[in-house]
Amino acid sequence: MTDPSAGIRWELTDLEFVLLGGDNRIGGLPAPFTFTSRTRYADDYEAEKAAVRAELALRAGPELDAFTATLSRPDLMVVAHAWDTRAPADPGRRTRVHAVRRGARGYVITQRPGETLAHAGGFDIADCEPAELGRTVIGLLPDAVAGRDAAAVRDELADAGNEPYAGDHVAVAVAPAAALTDCGFVKVIQGHLGFRVRGIVEVGLAWRDVPGDGRYAVTVGEPVDTAVGMDSAAQADWVDAQMTHIMTRLSA
Repeated sequence: MTDPSAGIRWELTDLEFVLLGGDNRIGGLPAPFTFTSRTRYADDYEAEKAAVRAELALRAGPELDAFTATLSRPDLMVVAHAWDTRAPADPGRRTRVHAVRRGARGYVITQRPGETLAHAGGFDIADCEPAELGRTVIGLLPDAVAGRDAAAVRDELADAGNEPYAGDHVAVAVAPAAALTDCGFVKVIQGHLGFRVRGIVEVGLAWRDVPGDGRYAVTVGEPVDTAVGMDSAAQADWVDAQMTHIMTRLSA
C-alpha cells in the first residue's frame, strides 16, 4: 500500500468529519465510510455536536472551505473498499477510501478503523492532483499481480459472489466458502449532471485475490465468468479511463 503524497492534510475525529460532511453535503456520510456514536444519550450527543461544530468553526479557512466545497459538489468521486476474507469482521483489515475531484482540486479521504465495523477511528484527508486520484486510491489497496487463469479459479470466484457493494455484510457471509484473501471494489461516480449529456455515470469494478495466483476483476453487474486477470497498475488505468470519460461528459 502507499500513502497519498499531497501537501495539505487534515486529521479529523469521526464526529468532526461526520459534521463537516453532513453540514455541507447532501446525502450524509460518503460511501464507503461508517460511523456510530459512542455517546449514549441523545441530549449529550446534541451537546457534543454543538461543541464540535464550534471547534470546526475556529479551524475554518480558505483551504478547508475549498475541501468542503469539493466534497459537497464534486465533479466525480472514486470510492474503494477492501477487506481480508480471512478476517471479514476485523475492522483493522478494512481499507475505506473516498476521493473527490472538482475542477483543479482533488482530495483523498481515508477512514481509520474503529473498534467494530460500524465505528470509525477518525478520518484523514489529503489533497491530491486530480489526474493522480485513480493511482492514489488504487495505491492504498493491497498491491497485486494479475491472475493467470480465470477459468481455473472460476469456482472460487463464483463462491464469493459478484455483489460486493454491501461489503460489510456480504463479505462476512461469503468468506468461509471462498478460497481467497483480499477482495473489494472500486467505483467511479459522476458527481452532478452535465449541461448537454444527460444522466449520471456510475461504474464499478469488483476484484478478488487468489493466493498463489493473483488478482481477478469483473465489471459489477457482469457474470463472474467474465472476470479477467488485472494487476494494480491496470486497475489504476481503468479508474483513469472512467474519470476521463466522466470529465469529457461534463465538459460537453
